[in-house]
Amino acid sequence: MTNTDSLKKERAGKTVLVIEDDHDVRDAIACALSVDDYLVQVADSRETALAILANHSPAGGGVDWFMPGMTLEEFVPILRSKH
Repeated sequence: MTNTDSLKKERAGKTVLVIEDDHDVRDAIACALSVDDYLVQVADSRETALAILANHSPAGGGVDWFMPGMTLEEFVPILRSKH
């Protein structure tokens, strides 16, 4: 088994949450992660992400730093208190 095969096996079935308000960027990130065998959930806002996280616990994720709505300073403490 090559290192690439080993990494793909390790990632297979793991869910990540992509939080990004720009549709094209969000889709590109989701597509790239899917190609690497991740299951991808997407949210177009931090508020939507919190709603998703109320019912799901992804293995990891990424959040756009600059987004309208809830600030990162508001989001992070809520995220930490629940996960």
